[in-house]
Amino acid sequence: MRLKPFGITSKGEKATLYTLTAPSGFAVDITDYGATVVAIRLPSQKADGDVDGDNVILGYDDVTGYEAGDCFFGATIGRNANRILGAEVAIAGKVYALEKNEYGKNNLHSSDANGFHKRLWKVELAEEDELVLSIDSPDGDQGFPGNLHVTATFLVHESDALEITYRARADADTIANITSHLYFNLHGEKSGMEDMQGDVFQIFADVYMPTDHEGIVTGVPKGVSGTGLDFCEGRKFAEADPVDYHFFLRREGLDDRTLAPAAVLTCTEKGRKLTVYTTMPGMQVYMPDYFPARHGARDVDYVNHCAVAMEPQFVPDAERIALEDSSLLEAGAEFYSSTLYRFGGV
Repeated sequence: MRLKPFGITSKGEKATLYTLTAPSGFAVDITDYGATVVAIRLPSQKADGDVDGDNVILGYDDVTGYEAGDCFFGATIGRNANRILGAEVAIAGKVYALEKNEYGKNNLHSSDANGFHKRLWKVELAEEDELVLSIDSPDGDQGFPGNLHVTATFLVHESDALEITYRARADADTIANITSHLYFNLHGEKSGMEDMQGDVFQIFADVYMPTDHEGIVTGVPKGVSGTGLDFCEGRKFAEADPVDYHFFLRREGLDDRTLAPAAVLTCTEKGRKLTVYTTMPGMQVYMPDYFPARHGARDVDYVNHCAVAMEPQFVPDAERIALEDSSLLEAGAEFYSSTLYRFGGV
């Protein structure tokens, strides 16, 4: 385990950067600020035999960037990921008011300044290939009921893979829809995190959830067949509709602890492939188109369509639209989510 200072927050908190490594040279940088994945470096062999990793996710150089940032680069999102109409949620007949941090009326990713991505997490375990962080969210935090304890486990596998597992328990019925907000670009930052329109993307989902003009789910799932959101067999981003939707993954016959394929991202130019597996029933997929003003780590300017975020989660605003795919966590029950990001060649 390698660690180093990662800067000081505006509150005077000292953030630390932890590096997990595999024998191949595969390495992942994680900071305790926001339980955030800062870099995923793929091993590539140089002519002199040295390993030279190329980072394939978006991020910042230190905690200052993450504290000021508004794009959730690599962060842990909680208590609830995605959007909630009217910034209120009903649990057991009682309505709880949340932060109105989008369009002045809806809730996005729980909170701007008080979300899990803007807090310093406690380090429970730090080893060469594993980091465990935790956070306690008190009753009423972000407007949600119940005292919630959350752990985030980051584990590097020898097969050039990162597994992220979340567990949470509360002492009252509450909402738990926790996810990782990683933005991927397999071209790597050495290519300037270039446009990905030519990359091929596959999602193992036949159904998605339409949204209104504010990104709020309509509550009526729709098949992807015949639409620009049909990624079932894989298609280039350039041939698809703009993507910011929740997809219902194929999990028939599987329990909620079994990893199953969710998506495959292929960059033939670099000869790289990322396969995502998750235990979650759905995944929000987002390809941003507003990055011209975003200056990221190591002097890389992020451009339009330069990354794709894949966020395993329950369907957004599930309590309002009354679907079985619910983020309601009953008192004493365990929220569990595990996602594996495996990298390889084409």
